[in-house]
Amino acid sequence: MGDPERFIHDELARRAEEGLSSLYRVWKRRKKIDPFVIAWPSDTVYTEKGTPIEGPCVLELPEDEKELWDALIAETLRATQAYGFVFISQREHDVQAIFETRHGAKCWTLPIVRSGDADILKSPVVSVDEECLGLLWRPSALAN
Repeated sequence: MGDPERFIHDELARRAEEGLSSLYRVWKRRKKIDPFVIAWPSDTVYTEKGTPIEGPCVLELPEDEKELWDALIAETLRATQAYGFVFISQREHDVQAIFETRHGAKCWTLPIVRSGDADILKSPVVSVDEECLGLLWRPSALAN
């Protein structure tokens, strides 16, 4: 990966990681994280009315229709010509944020643990180039 591409990948990963703090705030207030995706377009995106959108695009996912998620995320990535994205979802025992560009993946897993009489989110466990959705990047063993 060339230096400019590494810079973009690393910068988007940094932004995704900075966004984790908002998950803690939402969790503290709601004790729940609704699933969503943030896509970083590679160019200006235009709405159906022709209005330009600069910057990240957010897609809220229907929690009760998980079977649609892959298609909805793929369509969002196509429509935004996304350079990268982060997918956030709550699972049974954790909240997971999976970041992906064509140059790699990073995953933050925030365990949900009982503390006294409340469930809290703990510090994330981080993995690099291991967990992914496979929409922009896959480990070389899976790419074939």
